[in-house]
Amino acid sequence: MKYEKFGENIYVMKDELFYDVIVGAIELPTKLIMIDTGMNLRKIKEFREKVEEVTKKKFETVFITHYHGVL
Repeated sequence: MKYEKFGENIYVMKDELFYDVIVGAIELPTKLIMIDTGMNLRKIKEFREKVEEVTKKKFETVFITHYHGVL
């Protein structure tokens, strides 16, 4: 997985094998919003920690856009 700042206030985690965006984050003035969670608990935790470290903000909301299966 690859993490990157996609644009102003937007962060993404990409699957390097398929070049798909798996998870997104939007930085607001006082908090973060996560868009989807993917299916890999370890990777989403790493993404969350990295974005929170860079922005010095915490995630408060998660939007799930579609079904992600059962682990």
